[in-house]
Amino acid sequence: MGTIESIVVSWSLARAQPSRFTRGAGSPDLSNEASYRSAWTDASAGGGDWRPPWASDRAYSNFWKWEVGGSYESVSPHGAWQHQVPLRREPTIVLESTVAGAELGCAQFLYPTGTGVMVTAVITGDHTAPLLLASLAELTANVRVQGGARSMNGVLDMLLDDAEVNCLGQPDPSGSEEKRARTVAVVTKAKDWDSPTPQAGDEVHRLLASLCLMSAAPLTGTLAPLESMVVGPPTTRFADTVRVALGSGQAIWSLYQPAEKLACYEHNLALASMQTSVLLETVRWLSDSAPLEALRAESVRLALQTLGRKYGAADSVYSSDFVRRQIDDSHLVDQINRLRAEGPLHAR
Repeated sequence: MGTIESIVVSWSLARAQPSRFTRGAGSPDLSNEASYRSAWTDASAGGGDWRPPWASDRAYSNFWKWEVGGSYESVSPHGAWQHQVPLRREPTIVLESTVAGAELGCAQFLYPTGTGVMVTAVITGDHTAPLLLASLAELTANVRVQGGARSMNGVLDMLLDDAEVNCLGQPDPSGSEEKRARTVAVVTKAKDWDSPTPQAGDEVHRLLASLCLMSAAPLTGTLAPLESMVVGPPTTRFADTVRVALGSGQAIWSLYQPAEKLACYEHNLALASMQTSVLLETVRWLSDSAPLEALRAESVRLALQTLGRKYGAADSVYSSDFVRRQIDDSHLVDQINRLRAEGPLHAR
């Protein structure tokens, strides 16, 4: 049986915050271009807790290159507004893992229409698939944090509340939050596996299904068909990489890409997933209970425009395939199509 020597896993959760984009509540205020530009200028100068989202990155980000352009670090406030680029904050909350060989980090992202939070675990060691899934189950159930221990969902909720308190003074009671955290898992180093790519029903197929669902059940139980899990054709850059999605999870399997490159890939995919969740929760709130002024907000128009761009042609490993699956699985396509001034995402 093969083993996994390192893996990177991210959990993210998103919440739309209507009081910010309908009334301009909170600080920083990202609700309209004038206030956004002021907030972006302050953030770029290091004038507070919230910074540009790449401020803490150790390397060039292909995700932000695709989102904003090759010179994304020098994007103008107007350009950042047009792309609805979030601000990022490093929480003062410290997370400690109860799993040996696992290191945890977290971040908060403030978008014009909502907030996203992310917890990332880097797990190293020599794990069989059952041992790895046991470690992930422990992380999902028990994270040490100031004041005691919480489940991963509890940690994500706490981070969302903390971001709202920082921005608004209190959590937004009118917010719309996704019901389940999204996960991205990328195996960055593995050895002794029989096949470099999954075959229907084999141990790689079972591992990837388990990583998507964050459950050991697929290791021995019923499996979703492999063809229904595989996302998009391989791209030229990642021709040896298998990408799958199931439930609210995504998983990547590649035995030949360098570990550092795969870790960057995981971070970029997690950013794309979280961004999409914030936009989808905005649509959910708009469809359920939005007043007329919300539908007229420029930030809403740009959010819907961004969803369309990310749903579009598969010209980036960070955009279309996983994002299109996530949007389709949200069951919000009809609502998006009704709201988009630019026309529907696709003909249905």
